[in-house]
Amino acid sequence: RAAGLSELWLAVDSKAPAARSLHTSLGYQVQGAPLFENLLMRREVGAAPERMQPPLPALDLTPPIGVDSCALAKEVAVQLMYACIAAGGIAALVSPFGGVELKALIGLSSPDRAQASVSAPV
Repeated sequence: RAAGLSELWLAVDSKAPAARSLHTSLGYQVQGAPLFENLLMRREVGAAPERMQPPLPALDLTPPIGVDSCALAKEVAVQLMYACIAAGGIAALVSPFGGVELKALIGLSSPDRAQASVSAPV
C-alpha cells in the first residue's frame, strides 16, 4: 500500500495444481476462465492471510542406524574396477608417446623410476 498498489495479479499455469494451491493459500483468487492455459489470479494488497506460507513438514535429518556392509563393499569394488579401467586406458593412450606406465598411474611405483625406464625414441 505504501507504493500505491491496491492489488496484485499473476498468471499460473492451469496444469500446475501445486502452484495454484500455493497462491490460493497466499490469498490469491482465480479471476475468470483459463486464458492460453493460464489462470489469472488476483489478491488485494494487505489481504493476505496472517500466515504467508503453508507450514513445511518436519525433516528427519538423523542418519540411518544400520549400514549394509555387503552393499557398501560391492559399491567400493565397482568404483575400484572403474578406476583400474580408467588407469589402464590412460596408460594405453599415453604409452606410445613415452607416457607414464600403468604401475606409476596406480601408485605401485614412482613416476620418476617409470619415466626413467622408458627409452627415448631414436
